[in-house]
Amino acid sequence: MKPLALALCLAAGLALGACSLLPSWLGGGRSISRISIDADPEANHNSAVAVDLVMLSDPEAAAAIMKLSARDWFQRRQQFTRDYPDGLRIVSWEMAPGQILRDAPVNSPSGMTDAIVFAGYRDEGDHRLRLGDGGNVKLMLGEKDVSLMP
Repeated sequence: MKPLALALCLAAGLALGACSLLPSWLGGGRSISRISIDADPEANHNSAVAVDLVMLSDPEAAAAIMKLSARDWFQRRQQFTRDYPDGLRIVSWEMAPGQILRDAPVNSPSGMTDAIVFAGYRDEGDHRLRLGDGGNVKLMLGEKDVSLMP
């Protein structure tokens, strides 16, 4: 094999092996494809729960948003969208107690590095979940907090 061909093959192999450098739609980075949300009949003291899925691709935005409680997030969300217009994507729902959302499609941005769920409960607390890897997310809106379901 010629040196140039060998170098190109090695470069291609390294690029493909470093999947986190590729856009999520090419199999790189993190991705969320679907979300399901079950709201307990007694969720939030029998009140609706605002839910935001925040998908981040800007490290500066991620560092600032990861520290927020849900209450702080909902108060400052508009400013974050102004400050980081290309660094985050938000998908929102308003869930009534007892409501079920099944396999809603999510269009996660390419280059997504983090994803956080904020749930707007009346009680004090962070009501925030940092999502791990995986294409399908399942949430339970309990009486007093949000949790991930297996």
